[in-house]
Formats: sequence, structure tokens, C-alpha cells
Amino acid sequence: GAQAAVDRLCELLIIQLLRHCLQKGLTTGGTLAGLSDPRLAKALVAMQRDPTRPWELAAMAAEAGLSRARFAARFREVTGQTPADYLAGWRIMTAQHLLRSGRAMKQVSAESGYGSSSAFIRAFVRKIGVPPTQWLREVETGTMK
Repeated sequence: GAQAAVDRLCELLIIQLLRHCLQKGLTTGGTLAGLSDPRLAKALVAMQRDPTRPWELAAMAAEAGLSRARFAARFREVTGQTPADYLAGWRIMTAQHLLRSGRAMKQVSAESGYGSSSAFIRAFVRKIGVPPTQWLREVETGTMK
């Protein structure tokens, strides 16, 4: 039971630290900064909950309650990236998790928001620099550069 208690205390400490940083405005750029913005947070959470949705800028902006132009400008200003770049990164991160869990490539591409395996592989190479199969092999063998 001691390890479980220590694990839980560490979780609580990290949560408190993140809350403090958000409240004091200590986050500059990135997802945390976006989550500290009440309007952007709504769009970020929606994209994270449903990465398979065919997100367009108008839908993201609607989640945030902003016009498309204001949303795009504010998103870039606060997070340091475009909404499309953020979504692509989130989808690839989701795909990496699914790949490590042993899912098939076709299933991974569908569950991470890509219409086809080839579209997924192209996006993966753009973001990570190597195809998903090579990345997974390198992660599994510990040869990741």
C-alpha cells in the first residue's frame, strides 16, 4: 500500500503545481498555456476527446465561442502553433499510444483520425521523421534516436 500512497501523493503534487502555474500565468506557449485560456481550453479539450472528428477551423472556433480569424490568431499567440498543427500532433501522439498497445496499422489510422493508412503514414513521417513501423521497432528495441 505504501507505493500506491506515494504514487497518489505525486499525482496530487503535480496537479497542484500545474494549477499554481496556470493561476499565476507562468505558462507561456504550448498546451498548458492553451488550457489556461478559458475559451481555447474548450476547443483543446474537444479535439482531445474526439481526434477522429474531421475538425475544420470553423468547428474549432465554434467550440471556443470565437470567430475563425480570432480563434486562429489567439490559438497561435497563446500556444505557439496553429490549430491544425496542434491537432496533427495530438493525433500522432494518440497513434503512438495505440501502436505501442499492439493495434494494427489500419485500426490505428482510423482511431487517430486518418481516413486511410497511407494518409496516416504520410502524416506520421512528417511529424516524427520515420514511418510508424520503424518508429515502433526503434521504441521496442531501445534504439530510438
